[in-house]
Parts: sequence; C-alpha cells; structure tokens
Amino acid sequence: MIENLSICHVEKHREDAVSCGEAAQWALFETCQRKVFISMVSHTPRPDNLKGEVLRGEAAYSLLLNIVCGLQSKVVGETEVLGQFKIFANSEPADQPIWFKQFRRVAQDILVDAKEIRSVYLHSVGHRSYGALTASHLKNCKSTAIIGGGQLARKALPYLNDRGQKLCLFLRDPSRAAQIPARMLKNVNVKSLGEQGDLSGVKGMVVAAPMSSRAIASWMKSCNFTPDMVVDLRDQNAHERLSVSGKLITLDDLFANIETVSEAFEERIRAAKNRISHLARERSFVRHYRPFGWEDICT
Repeated sequence: MIENLSICHVEKHREDAVSCGEAAQWALFETCQRKVFISMVSHTPRPDNLKGEVLRGEAAYSLLLNIVCGLQSKVVGETEVLGQFKIFANSEPADQPIWFKQFRRVAQDILVDAKEIRSVYLHSVGHRSYGALTASHLKNCKSTAIIGGGQLARKALPYLNDRGQKLCLFLRDPSRAAQIPARMLKNVNVKSLGEQGDLSGVKGMVVAAPMSSRAIASWMKSCNFTPDMVVDLRDQNAHERLSVSGKLITLDDLFANIETVSEAFEERIRAAKNRISHLARERSFVRHYRPFGWEDICT
C-alpha cells in the first residue's frame, strides 16, 4: 500500500510553501508549523513551485509518522498535530482527490502506529503542551479573552480554567461553541467577534484563530481593548507580528522558553524514532486482504 505514498514537507512560512495549485494528485495537510503535501499517485511529480524534497514509500511513511507523533515539532511529543491529522484524514473536501479513500487506509495505519509510539515511548514527553505554556504566561491575569475555538484554544482552556480565571471566548460564529466539550466551558463567557463588549477589566488575551494581525488590531481598537499580556499562538512571520501596548508572547517565544529535554527523554525519543523506522519497514511489506477474497501484496 505505501509504495504509492509520496509526501513533500516544507515549513509553513518558507517562501516556497505555497498552495499546491491545481495539481489534483496532491492533497495538503497543514498544521500551525508546516505544510505536508501528500499523494497516492505513483511517481507523481513534485508540486509546482515547491523546493522541498519528495519522499516516497517507506521514507514517506516514516517521516509522516514522525510528524504525527510530534517528533518534528518544536514542542517535542506535542499532541496537537495528532488531532490535526485525524481531522485531515477524515475530511471530505469538495475537491478531494480520487485516491483519498486509499490514503485513509494508510492514515489508519499511521494512527495505529502513532498510538503505539506515544504510549510506549512518549507518554510523558509531550506534557509541555501549548496549553500549559500559554497558561503559565497568563498566571497573573484574573481574566483573559480568547480569540478562536479550534484545537489550540481547546488546549489552553483547561489550564486557564484550572487557574480559576474568568474567560471570554470570542468566535466568529458563537454557535460553534456547541462543538467544544462542556467541561471546557466552565467559567467561560462565549461572545461573537462582532460584539463590542466592555473588556476594561480583562488583562490577558490569547490569539488562537487564523486572523490577520491587522484584523485583530482593528477588533481590539473597536473594543478599546488594551491587555497587559498577549499570547499569540499563530505561526507568523516577523513582519506580521501583532502590535500591542502590553507584553507580547509569540509562538516562537514559547518554543524558545521550553526547557531542554532531559537525557532520559532524549533516549526515549531516539528509541521512538528507531521504532518508527522499523514500523515503516514492516508497512512496506504489509499484505492487504480484500473483502472479495483476493489480496493485494504491497512490496
């Protein structure tokens, strides 16, 4: 199965990290840090305008599993990328390539193998999550505004709730709050971004939505909102940094402040990567049985 798998991986804000254009043989798996172009078309050429190396077969599976396990992330072992991959693998985009159902079978193998890697080798490595790091910077704020209700916001909500903060969650569509587990909405007031409520007593802010810095600055101005501390979880270029009067903590700042992984963790990470290489090798020889009595040997 994986002999047809190809991936082209680039960091999200490199100059060549453009859209895959009209190349129907590629699908884009995008996270806050990277873009991974995926194909199941044998010997498909590299996406237009991309300089990243195309990996195929066993090498492609190995790298994709490393990414899903959080071993390519700046926060080693973080779990957000796993959730993002699950959403991508189960998506039903209108322009979905005809081979995407075939990829879902590979994605299921990835998720099975990722569960093993995380439970055996990484069960405590990723405890330094985005949510914990965000909450640590906002510990002195009794009230915090959060823009966005996606994966990153949901990672921060439990940690902020544990500190007893008053939270205001701003969404483009407040009805989407119904998709957030009720336990995360304790002490949370959900509002629309279109509302211009009184935020005079709110001292902290978390940006966890894919809005432009200009749009965020315009919203803050309309609300007369000047927080003392802003944690911006968007992956932005330097020239796109949000301009605020208080202290700004960017995603790069969070990464820079992460303590060095201990020697014991480093050994487990090496073991995890070795196991991933072994699993990729096994998958390259896997035998897939079909429901109609015939089988496809992928070697």
